[in-house]
Formats: sequence, C-alpha cells, structure tokens
Amino acid sequence: MANASAPADPAAVALSTATDLRDWYARQAGRARLGHRVTELGVIVLGAAVPLAAALRLGGAVAAVLGAGIVVLTGIRGLYQWHENWLAFTRVRLALETELALFAVGAAPYDGPDRAVLLVRAAEAVKSADTKQWGSRRRAAAGLAPTDGGGA
Repeated sequence: MANASAPADPAAVALSTATDLRDWYARQAGRARLGHRVTELGVIVLGAAVPLAAALRLGGAVAAVLGAGIVVLTGIRGLYQWHENWLAFTRVRLALETELALFAVGAAPYDGPDRAVLLVRAAEAVKSADTKQWGSRRRAAAGLAPTDGGGA
C-alpha cells in the first residue's frame, strides 16, 4: 500500500484533473445533444400532425392539443438551450482534448518541469471561460444586459 503521507505524482494528478473535466464535458454534451434532438423531433412530429389531424377531420380539439404540444416543446427548448449547450460543451471538450494531447507528448508548453501546473491552469482557464460564456448566454436568453465579468 502506498504511503498516505507521500505526495502524489503531480503529473498524474494534473492528468486526472484534466481528464475528469474533459469526461464531464463529454457527458454533458451527450445529454444536451439528446435534449436537443428529442425536442426538435417532437416539434417536427407534432407540427406534421396538425395538418394531418385537420385532413383526417379529427376536430379542433386534437389540432389544439397538438399545437399546444408544439408551444410547450418550443418553450422547453428555449429554456434549456440544449443546442447552444451541446455546441459549447463540445467546444470545451475538444479544447481539453487538445491540452491533454499536448501534455501526453510533452509538447510546448508542457515540455518543462512545471508541466503539471500548466495543465491544471489550462484546464481551469478553459472551464472558467466556458462558465463566463454560459452566464452570458443565460443572461441574453433572459433578456438581461451582460455583466462586466460576463458571469452568471
């Protein structure tokens, strides 16, 4: 068993930190993609069902329910912003993958003795920039003016 008081390998800790962050963004991108696709598909199906209901003379109530479903899905889509989040999470994941690849091969800036610190700083900078952009997107969606820091 390893000595609990022994310092962890900085490179392993940095790699684990950045990899965990990349994996979190990959999971979030998948969830956002699913939410986007489900709501888009729902809007398309319900939208196509409205004229079909009219052609089949199913009555105004059926068309109204279908139309209400479209309104609800459109509202949910706007509220959760799954498409925008999917794109943002994917951009961050790709940026983290780039940093991890440079770290793995020891390319600049990860070619010196402080490479572990640089990787953690880069990963945190990518995360911080995404958090600020997310806050700006949320404020814009709510019709609010951006803040000086661009944060939530």
